[in-house]
Amino acid sequence: PLTTLIRVKGIMDFGDPKSNEAIIEIIKSSNTKSFRAGETIQDVGAVVVTVDNGVTFSYDGKSIRLNVNSEESAELPFAGSGSQTLSDTQKAKQIP
Repeated sequence: PLTTLIRVKGIMDFGDPKSNEAIIEIIKSSNTKSFRAGETIQDVGAVVVTVDNGVTFSYDGKSIRLNVNSEESAELPFAGSGSQTLSDTQKAKQIP
């Protein structure tokens, strides 16, 4: 599971969901970095989809939501099961 690879250590909320950043620890390397929506965590292959009061990731064909301290709050199917694809999700978050 994703929770064995990363930990959400914190969220920097700048008042605009597009500029919010998630502070994520990559467990294997003990490195901590900040990520915004749309960025990929290269070490694990997860994509940050949204950052608000938690972080939603696309990982292994699923949408996974983690709270600070990496408590898993939801795991939803992604593409192929009638839900939005990642690109549709990203488009929905864009402000014209």
